Amino acid sequence: MRPWTEEKEDEVIYNVYLKKTDQLNSLQTPEKNWLAVKWRTVKSRTIKAATVEKLVEHLPTVIEEMDSLYLHTFFNTYLTFTNLQYVLKLLMHRYYEACHIPGSQRENLKRSKVVCFDKLLFQRQSKRRILKLTGKSLLRRVLTFFVHS
Repeated sequence: MRPWTEEKEDEVIYNVYLKKTDQLNSLQTPEKNWLAVKWRTVKSRTIKAATVEKLVEHLPTVIEEMDSLYLHTFFNTYLTFTNLQYVLKLLMHRYYEACHIPGSQRENLKRSKVVCFDKLLFQRQSKRRILKLTGKSLLRRVLTFFVHS
């Protein structure tokens, strides 16, 4: 599918797609029951380019929406434009801010936090490599962050 257009908003460039979705409506009259299909166009945006900070900021939303392409791309390429320590710091800051959100949103963010840190630290990384990339002090901060948030 080709993008319809691009939009730029707050250091993020989005590809914009138009999707046609069906909307079923039942029309009931005294004589007959009718089922009508109406079409509506929905605008959908995916991130094309952004700063590292904005990419990390979008991770919780992406996990809730189950955008596996974004997750796969980010976690397989982030080391080409930044480093593990910086991404860990950004994620901890992002999730620390989110700890103060009440209700079900907070539970969703907790789940997305686990997914992010799991993908970032434990998939495709050996324990020795993680220690080499992060250092013991940062890894301790990450573990403390998990225990207390």
